[in-house]
Amino acid sequence: MSTAMSVVRDRLITILLASNALALPAAATAGTRPQVDLSLEVTTTPVPFMPGGHGTVTMTIHNAGPDTAGATIPNFDTIVVFEKGFIITTQPPPFTIPVQGVGCIIDTAVTEPLPNGDIGLVYIFYFDPIAAGESRVCTYGINFFPFTRDSFATYWHVTSSNDDDTDPSNDRVDYVFQAPPDSIPALSWQWLIALGAGLLALAGFMRERPAI
Repeated sequence: MSTAMSVVRDRLITILLASNALALPAAATAGTRPQVDLSLEVTTTPVPFMPGGHGTVTMTIHNAGPDTAGATIPNFDTIVVFEKGFIITTQPPPFTIPVQGVGCIIDTAVTEPLPNGDIGLVYIFYFDPIAAGESRVCTYGINFFPFTRDSFATYWHVTSSNDDDTDPSNDRVDYVFQAPPDSIPALSWQWLIALGAGLLALAGFMRERPAI
Protein backbone atom coordinates (compact mmCIF):
# COMPACT_ATOMS: atom_id res chain seq x y z
CA MET A 1 0.00 0.00 0.00
CA SER A 2 1.36 3.40 -0.97
CA THR A 3 1.99 6.11 1.62
CA ALA A 4 -0.75 8.30 0.14
CA MET A 5 -3.34 5.52 0.26
CA SER A 6 -2.27 4.65 3.82
CA VAL A 7 -2.89 8.25 4.86
CA VAL A 8 -6.35 8.18 3.24
CA ARG A 9 -7.15 4.88 4.96
CA ASP A 10 -6.02 6.16 8.37
CA ARG A 11 -8.03 9.33 7.93
CA LEU A 12 -11.15 7.33 7.09
CA ILE A 13 -10.66 5.13 10.14
CA THR A 14 -10.34 8.17 12.40
CA ILE A 15 -13.53 9.68 10.94
CA LEU A 16 -15.33 6.37 11.28
CA LEU A 17 -14.46 5.94 14.94
CA ALA A 18 -14.98 9.56 15.90
CA SER A 19 -18.37 10.10 14.26
CA ASN A 20 -19.77 6.59 13.77
CA ALA A 21 -20.16 7.36 10.07
CA LEU A 22 -18.10 7.45 6.94
CA ALA A 23 -17.43 10.79 5.27
CA LEU A 24 -15.56 9.70 2.19
CA PRO A 25 -13.22 12.19 0.51
CA ALA A 26 -13.02 12.10 -3.26
CA ALA A 27 -9.67 10.99 -4.65
CA ALA A 28 -8.23 13.32 -7.27
CA THR A 29 -7.95 11.67 -10.69
CA ALA A 30 -7.32 13.01 -14.16
CA GLY A 31 -10.29 13.12 -16.52
CA THR A 32 -13.82 11.91 -15.85
CA ARG A 33 -14.27 9.59 -12.90
CA PRO A 34 -16.00 6.24 -13.56
CA GLN A 35 -19.73 6.19 -12.82
CA VAL A 36 -20.75 3.16 -10.77
CA ASP A 37 -23.57 2.02 -8.51
CA LEU A 38 -22.27 -0.23 -5.77
CA SER A 39 -24.65 -2.00 -3.41
CA LEU A 40 -23.92 -4.24 -0.44
CA GLU A 41 -25.70 -7.23 1.10
CA VAL A 42 -24.56 -9.08 4.24
CA THR A 43 -25.76 -12.30 5.85
CA THR A 44 -24.48 -14.08 8.96
CA THR A 45 -24.84 -17.56 10.44
CA PRO A 46 -25.77 -18.84 12.90
CA VAL A 47 -28.56 -16.62 14.22
CA PRO A 48 -28.43 -16.18 17.16
CA PHE A 49 -24.70 -16.47 17.75
CA MET A 50 -23.24 -18.54 20.57
CA PRO A 51 -20.82 -16.97 23.07
CA GLY A 52 -17.43 -18.58 22.49
CA GLY A 53 -18.70 -20.05 19.22
CA HIS A 54 -17.90 -19.64 15.54
CA GLY A 55 -19.84 -17.66 12.94
CA THR A 56 -19.72 -16.99 9.22
CA VAL A 57 -20.26 -13.67 7.44
CA THR A 58 -21.02 -13.42 3.72
CA MET A 59 -20.74 -10.05 1.95
CA THR A 60 -21.97 -9.54 -1.60
CA ILE A 61 -21.06 -6.37 -3.53
CA HIS A 62 -22.93 -5.68 -6.77
CA ASN A 63 -22.05 -3.03 -9.34
CA ALA A 64 -25.00 -1.83 -11.41
CA GLY A 65 -22.61 0.21 -13.58
CA PRO A 66 -22.48 1.70 -16.06
CA ASP A 67 -18.67 1.59 -15.61
CA THR A 68 -16.35 -0.93 -13.98
CA ALA A 69 -15.75 -0.19 -10.30
CA GLY A 70 -12.28 -0.25 -8.80
CA ALA A 71 -10.33 -0.28 -12.05
CA THR A 72 -8.81 3.22 -11.97
CA ILE A 73 -5.52 2.25 -10.28
CA PRO A 74 -3.94 -0.93 -11.71
CA ASN A 75 -2.83 -3.59 -9.21
CA PHE A 76 -4.51 -1.86 -6.29
CA ASP A 77 -7.84 -2.75 -4.72
CA THR A 78 -9.81 0.49 -4.34
CA ILE A 79 -13.16 -1.18 -3.56
CA VAL A 80 -13.19 -1.25 0.22
CA VAL A 81 -15.68 -2.31 2.87
CA PHE A 82 -15.25 -0.82 6.35
CA GLU A 83 -16.92 -2.47 9.31
CA LYS A 84 -17.99 -0.34 12.26
CA GLY A 85 -15.00 0.36 14.47
CA PHE A 86 -14.67 -0.96 18.00
CA ILE A 87 -13.09 0.98 20.86
CA ILE A 88 -10.64 -1.43 22.49
CA THR A 89 -9.14 0.80 25.18
CA THR A 90 -10.98 -0.94 28.02
CA GLN A 91 -12.06 -4.26 26.45
CA PRO A 92 -11.53 -6.37 23.32
CA PRO A 93 -14.01 -6.30 20.42
CA PRO A 94 -16.91 -8.79 20.61
CA PHE A 95 -15.22 -11.14 18.14
CA THR A 96 -12.04 -11.80 16.19
CA ILE A 97 -11.44 -12.76 12.57
CA PRO A 98 -8.94 -15.63 12.89
CA VAL A 99 -8.07 -16.24 9.21
CA GLN A 100 -8.29 -14.57 5.82
CA GLY A 101 -11.57 -14.69 3.98
CA VAL A 102 -12.43 -16.15 0.59
CA GLY A 103 -13.05 -13.54 -2.11
CA CYS A 104 -11.46 -10.52 -0.40
CA ILE A 105 -8.39 -9.41 1.52
CA ILE A 106 -8.97 -8.61 5.21
CA ASP A 107 -6.95 -5.99 7.05
CA THR A 108 -7.09 -5.42 10.81
CA ALA A 109 -6.24 -1.80 11.57
CA VAL A 110 -5.46 -0.61 15.11
CA THR A 111 -5.41 3.16 15.39
CA GLU A 112 -3.04 5.49 17.10
CA PRO A 113 -4.66 7.13 20.16
CA LEU A 114 -7.67 9.21 19.13
CA PRO A 115 -8.07 12.80 20.38
CA ASN A 116 -9.78 11.54 23.57
CA GLY A 117 -7.08 8.92 24.17
CA ASP A 118 -9.11 5.92 23.03
CA ILE A 119 -7.64 3.26 20.74
CA GLY A 120 -9.83 1.76 18.06
CA LEU A 121 -9.87 -1.35 15.90
CA VAL A 122 -11.40 -1.50 12.43
CA TYR A 123 -11.78 -4.46 10.09
CA ILE A 124 -11.26 -3.51 6.42
CA PHE A 125 -12.08 -5.68 3.39
CA TYR A 126 -10.52 -5.12 -0.04
CA PHE A 127 -12.13 -6.31 -3.29
CA ASP A 128 -10.91 -6.69 -6.87
CA PRO A 129 -12.57 -4.58 -9.61
CA ILE A 130 -16.20 -5.36 -10.41
CA ALA A 131 -17.48 -5.00 -13.97
CA ALA A 132 -20.87 -3.43 -14.61
CA GLY A 133 -23.66 -5.89 -13.91
CA GLU A 134 -21.45 -8.25 -11.91
CA SER A 135 -20.94 -9.08 -8.24
CA ARG A 136 -18.20 -10.25 -5.91
CA VAL A 137 -18.71 -12.35 -2.79
CA CYS A 138 -16.49 -12.53 0.29
CA THR A 139 -17.00 -15.14 3.00
CA TYR A 140 -15.08 -15.10 6.27
CA GLY A 141 -15.24 -16.65 9.71
CA ILE A 142 -15.48 -14.95 13.07
CA ASN A 143 -14.89 -16.26 16.59
CA PHE A 144 -17.03 -14.78 19.35
CA PHE A 145 -15.39 -14.32 22.72
CA PRO A 146 -17.00 -16.27 25.60
CA PHE A 147 -17.75 -12.99 27.38
CA THR A 148 -19.77 -11.72 24.38
CA ARG A 149 -23.21 -12.55 25.74
CA ASP A 150 -25.29 -9.51 24.77
CA SER A 151 -26.60 -8.51 21.35
CA PHE A 152 -24.51 -5.82 19.66
CA ALA A 153 -24.93 -3.58 16.62
CA THR A 154 -22.51 -3.12 13.76
CA TYR A 155 -22.54 -2.10 10.10
CA TRP A 156 -20.58 -2.54 6.88
CA HIS A 157 -20.02 0.29 4.38
CA VAL A 158 -18.70 -0.14 0.85
CA THR A 159 -16.85 2.57 -1.07
CA SER A 160 -14.63 2.91 -4.11
CA SER A 161 -12.61 6.06 -3.56
CA ASN A 162 -11.71 6.66 -7.21
CA ASP A 163 -15.22 6.15 -8.58
CA ASP A 164 -18.44 8.20 -8.37
CA ASP A 165 -21.17 6.11 -6.78
CA THR A 166 -24.45 7.34 -8.26
CA ASP A 167 -26.61 5.88 -5.45
CA PRO A 168 -24.93 5.96 -2.01
CA SER A 169 -28.19 4.92 -0.27
CA ASN A 170 -27.44 1.20 -0.81
CA ASP A 171 -23.79 1.30 0.28
CA ARG A 172 -24.36 0.49 3.95
CA VAL A 173 -25.84 -2.48 5.80
CA ASP A 174 -26.81 -2.08 9.47
CA TYR A 175 -27.00 -5.28 11.46
CA VAL A 176 -27.51 -6.52 15.01
CA PHE A 177 -25.80 -9.73 16.08
CA GLN A 178 -28.48 -11.44 18.16
CA ALA A 179 -27.41 -13.14 21.38
CA PRO A 180 -29.19 -16.33 22.45
CA PRO A 181 -31.86 -16.01 25.16
CA ASP A 182 -30.74 -16.81 28.67
CA SER A 183 -31.07 -20.55 29.16
CA ILE A 184 -33.01 -21.99 32.11
CA PRO A 185 -30.71 -24.28 34.11
CA ALA A 186 -31.71 -27.91 34.31
CA LEU A 187 -33.39 -28.79 37.61
CA SER A 188 -31.70 -31.62 39.49
CA TRP A 189 -33.82 -34.24 41.30
CA GLN A 190 -32.38 -33.05 44.63
CA TRP A 191 -33.57 -29.52 43.87
CA LEU A 192 -37.04 -30.77 42.91
CA ILE A 193 -37.34 -32.77 46.17
CA ALA A 194 -36.30 -29.73 48.20
CA LEU A 195 -38.79 -27.56 46.31
CA GLY A 196 -41.59 -30.06 46.90
CA ALA A 197 -40.81 -30.31 50.60
CA GLY A 198 -40.81 -26.54 50.90
CA LEU A 199 -44.19 -26.25 49.19
CA LEU A 200 -45.69 -28.93 51.44
CA ALA A 201 -44.38 -27.17 54.55
CA LEU A 202 -45.81 -23.86 53.33
CA ALA A 203 -49.20 -25.50 52.71
CA GLY A 204 -49.20 -26.96 56.23
CA PHE A 205 -48.31 -23.60 57.73
CA MET A 206 -51.17 -21.90 55.89
CA ARG A 207 -53.66 -24.52 57.17
CA GLU A 208 -52.51 -24.08 60.78
CA ARG A 209 -52.67 -20.28 60.81
CA PRO A 210 -55.49 -19.05 63.09
CA ALA A 211 -58.19 -17.01 61.43
CA ILE A 212 -57.85 -13.24 61.92
